[in-house]
Amino acid sequence: ADRAAPVRLGLAEVDLRKRSVRRAGAEEALSNREFDLLDILLRHRGEVVSRAHIMDRVWGVHYDTSTNLVDVYVRHLRGKLDGEGVAPADSVIQTVRGRGYLLRADGADGGGGA
Repeated sequence: ADRAAPVRLGLAEVDLRKRSVRRAGAEEALSNREFDLLDILLRHRGEVVSRAHIMDRVWGVHYDTSTNLVDVYVRHLRGKLDGEGVAPADSVIQTVRGRGYLLRADGADGGGGA
């Protein structure tokens, strides 16, 4: 993929070079960790990425099953990409129970209409 071109994710547009996200024309501030998480999900778009892989790549530590750090960051990232009131099932970031997270390959915003 051309990492110079902005990537559309639902209602958000991600510029990987500038490390910025815009939704509804407004800039969404992402922390470095949030952006690193998004970058990993984008690299594996359409594939399930395990929490262990995310912990290793974003925090550089071995995954500890007692931590919900990854889940907390995914929740923050969903809020910034999807906006208010979007159910997790309609998010561009899907939870795959017991396996990890999946960035939707279709780039859809959850389906038809308001």
